[in-house]
Amino acid sequence: MKTNRKYLYPGLLGLLILLILGGYLYLNRSHRNIAEEEARFTVTTAELVDSFGRSGATSKIADQVIETKGKITALDEKSVTLDKKVEVSFAQKLPPSIDIGMEVTVKGRCVGYDDLLQRVKVDQAMLIEPL
Repeated sequence: MKTNRKYLYPGLLGLLILLILGGYLYLNRSHRNIAEEEARFTVTTAELVDSFGRSGATSKIADQVIETKGKITALDEKSVTLDKKVEVSFAQKLPPSIDIGMEVTVKGRCVGYDDLLQRVKVDQAMLIEPL
């Protein structure tokens, strides 16, 4: 029995170190670069809102890089609302040439659907092109 204890404590210590190291690496993963990622979905604002109405669509689109286009209905320094349905937050200030009523295409991470405001949220977005 003494020989088993001789290996038990170092084995448990090694296992504990592996668990701590694994947890640290899991929690400190590198951040995503949305600008470099390819868009997994290319949809219009109406299709994007409709996809959250169907069951199971939230798990498919949420936290994915999407590309969407629509007309700007509200404008702020770092965010726009497309077709009164999709709220898009940008990482940088928008160019001064962007104005309400313009058709734009944006790429960003779909955060999910806000039930209270009834809008789809997109963040870390970048302007692809004003149409």
